[in-house]
Amino acid sequence: MRHLGSIEDRQLAYRFHDYMLVRGVATKIDEEGAEWSLWVVDEDQVDAAREELEAFLRSPDEAKYVEAATAARDVRKEGERRDRQFRKQHRDLGRRWQRGENVYVTMTFMVLCVATTIVATDFSQGVFDLSNRNSVVRWLSIQEYRVRGNMIEWWPGYSSITSGQVWRLVTPALLHGGLLHLFFNVYMLRQFGTALEFRKGPWFLLTLILLLAVGSNVTQYQLGGQPNFLGFSGVNYGLFGFIWMRGHFRPRDGLAAPQPLVVVMMVWFLLCWADLLGPIANWAHTGGLVLGGVLGALPFKRL
Repeated sequence: MRHLGSIEDRQLAYRFHDYMLVRGVATKIDEEGAEWSLWVVDEDQVDAAREELEAFLRSPDEAKYVEAATAARDVRKEGERRDRQFRKQHRDLGRRWQRGENVYVTMTFMVLCVATTIVATDFSQGVFDLSNRNSVVRWLSIQEYRVRGNMIEWWPGYSSITSGQVWRLVTPALLHGGLLHLFFNVYMLRQFGTALEFRKGPWFLLTLILLLAVGSNVTQYQLGGQPNFLGFSGVNYGLFGFIWMRGHFRPRDGLAAPQPLVVVMMVWFLLCWADLLGPIANWAHTGGLVLGGVLGALPFKRL
C-alpha cells in the first residue's frame, strides 16, 4: 500500500474515494489531524491514481466525481452480496459433505483410492508398502512390466492398453505408496471434488476426473519414462488448476482458489520438482495442472 496524497476536506476525500472505487482502484482513507490521507492498496496502480488525484483536485465538483457516489454504493452492495454468497456456499459445502448429499462421485473416488491401495499392498513388506512384484500393482499400472531382481522390464508404448486393458489409463491414479501419500490425496480430493460436484454436478466431475487421470498418467509415462508410477495427485492438481483458472476467467461460476491455497499448492509443486521430497511423479502433477488450467480457462458456459 502506497501513500497517494492528502485532502483537507472530508467530503472531497470520500468523493475521490468513491470515484476510484468505481474505476476499479481500491483506496483507503486515514484521518491525520486536519487532513485526510489517501492510500492506494495496489502499488501497481499508484501512478494512474496520482494522475486521477491531480485531475480531481483541479475540478472536484465535476459531474463525474459527484455522480460517483451512487455508483460506488452499487459496487459496495454487489461486493457484500458476493461475500454473503461465498460464505453461504462454503457453509453449504460443509453441510452437504456431512450429510453425504450430492457428493457421490467425490466419495466414490475417495473410497476407490483407499480400497485399491489396500488391495494392492503387500503387507508382508510393511504397512502400505506397494511392491513392484505385486501382481495387482502391475495389473493396474499403465503398462504391464516384469521384475528382474531390482529392475523392471516393459515393452515401450501402450501394448497393454491397445490389447483391451483400457482401465490402465486411469487406475495408476488410484494406487498410493504410503499412509501420508494416501491421506494427502484423499483430503485434497475431498476439498476440490466437493466444490466442483456442488457447483458443476456429478457427471461433470466424473468426466473431469477421468480426463485428468488419463492426461496426467499419459504425461507421466511419456515424459517420466517408466510405467511404475502411482498417485491421485496429478488429478488433484488438475482439479486445482481448473478451479483456479475458472475463478479467474469466469468468477460467476462460484469457483475460486484463495491466494493462500494457490501459494501452498505451487510451493509444494516446486518442492517436488526440486527433488526435496523423494521420488515424485512430477510430470503427472504438471500434466494435470496444465490440462485442468486449460479446461478451466476455456470460455464455454457449460464447462
